Amino acid sequence: TSTATLRSGLVIVSGFLALFHLAFAVIGLTGPAAIVGSNSDAPAWSLLARAAVAAAVFALVRSSVPLDRRRLRVVEMTLLCVEMLLILGTQYLAVVDLIDRRDLVDAVAIQKNGVIRTLVLMICWGVFLPRSPRVTAKIVVTLAAALIFCHGLVLHHADTVDLASDDVASHQIVMANAVFL
Repeated sequence: TSTATLRSGLVIVSGFLALFHLAFAVIGLTGPAAIVGSNSDAPAWSLLARAAVAAAVFALVRSSVPLDRRRLRVVEMTLLCVEMLLILGTQYLAVVDLIDRRDLVDAVAIQKNGVIRTLVLMICWGVFLPRSPRVTAKIVVTLAAALIFCHGLVLHHADTVDLASDDVASHQIVMANAVFL
């Protein structure tokens, strides 16, 4: 793949992610959930941090800074790793906090949103950033495995805080969704 193709793919992905996260942060800060006090999405700080990183990558790639193929791949992997680490951190910390407060509906909603956000990352990397099918498959499987591991830790936490088995079942269903991913 050419450097120009990789560069344009990174512009598309980083621009999309910046707008995607910014839109959800604004909705979370000003929408009905902010009024009601629902915790069913990632915290605004997490979404704003992701938007800032994606916007910085967008600005860097769109700038006239000379970036060869190797440097573009480093920028790409940095964006992917930051995105995934923030998703995993939010998934674990927010969901464990909600489980501890017995807010299981919002906990499950955040877990499902994490599955959807990971799916968005998989699609972005699989469609817009050119790689061999084998490398793309490794990236996608690694993202899924990281999310499954995170949900396993959350499920373990849910099992250890004396929740009724019916309440833990919702978290097991989300874990099944992550495995399906």
